[in-house]
Amino acid sequence: MIFDTIISVLISTVSVTTPILLAATGGMYTQTVDELNIGLEGLMLISSFFSIYIFSISGSVLTGVITGIAISVLMSLSMILFRIKLKANIFILGLATNLLAAGLVSFFGVKLLGSKGTVIFGDLSKTTFLLYPLRNQLDFADSFFGNISIFDFMAFAAVGISQYIIFHTSTGIRMRAVGLSKKTAVSVGINTDKNKIMAYMFCGIFCGISGAALSIPVNSFAAGMTNGRGWIALVAVILGRNNPVGIMFAALIFGFSSSLSNILQTGTEISPKILMIIPFMVTLFALIFSSISKNKGKGV
Repeated sequence: MIFDTIISVLISTVSVTTPILLAATGGMYTQTVDELNIGLEGLMLISSFFSIYIFSISGSVLTGVITGIAISVLMSLSMILFRIKLKANIFILGLATNLLAAGLVSFFGVKLLGSKGTVIFGDLSKTTFLLYPLRNQLDFADSFFGNISIFDFMAFAAVGISQYIIFHTSTGIRMRAVGLSKKTAVSVGINTDKNKIMAYMFCGIFCGISGAALSIPVNSFAAGMTNGRGWIALVAVILGRNNPVGIMFAALIFGFSSSLSNILQTGTEISPKILMIIPFMVTLFALIFSSISKNKGKGV
């Protein structure tokens, strides 16, 4: 009984962490070049819709995911081009992206799916489970590994890949240089605009995968599917301080708090309305703690 509960918590934590971690990894790239992207929620949402929609009409998970990524990258690059060419405020651009994405999924939801609410694609096969074939060979595979999807694998693989890119490649070094001092970067011949565009491209890619990870595994879409995960991912970026491993641990904390909230809703008599705020309270306290720690380090 205890083992089953632990496995259930682990599965829930991983599944909830995955979209947060992917979006936060994307946000890390823009933060590295000193461009805090608050449009993660919108990028996730637009990808979530088009990934499952294209999957439903093509029958191909890969086609759906690629479409979601492409649209997310397009919106992300639009943000930085407005920023570079028109000197637009990055925070206003992020809010506009979130509002635009919400409006677009409502519009296309009605036009393409005939609904503003939740749409379930029940006839799609669940082909995203990574280790499902092992379920008959390992006792615990049926309960844990049989429920790990390719998106979960991609999320944690993204941490290692990003760690290598940021700290061990010339691309990552140039991005960090731009973020630390634009003037110094320019003085040594680094094209700051090019590196910012590249950072936003990476952000669009990871947010696109994040959106697909929300809708494809459950074969459904809802207008509020992101449910604040983009904002929580943004907090993970800040807490992780541009380090992929730090961001992963922050995302895991938020994933566990969301998982705990879901489990308590089904296993206790506490009002669900109260339990639903647990992830956001954890986010708030984490920000406060991080701010206090940072100020103490500066001797404030």
